[in-house]
Amino acid sequence: MSQLTRFSRPIVRHLPSLNLVLRFDDSGISVRAYRCRKWKNVTWAQLASLSDDSMPVVKACEVKDGLRVLKALGATIASEGSEVAPKQ
Repeated sequence: MSQLTRFSRPIVRHLPSLNLVLRFDDSGISVRAYRCRKWKNVTWAQLASLSDDSMPVVKACEVKDGLRVLKALGATIASEGSEVAPKQ
């Protein structure tokens, strides 16, 4: 049976070409700009949900927030899983 890997301490890597710092730990992956304080976090559960075809995080954001933003911008939306825009 497979066993989950436990971090004894976080793995932190600086990517100078992108000017980013990545941190891998038990809670997930964190990203921040080099020499900045605020981390942006993604949990392992969120990453695992990307492989689920039924409702991954990216699709949820695309369908919910993405459509709302596009409608606010006045875009005509006619795609699968969304409301069909009325003909003008």
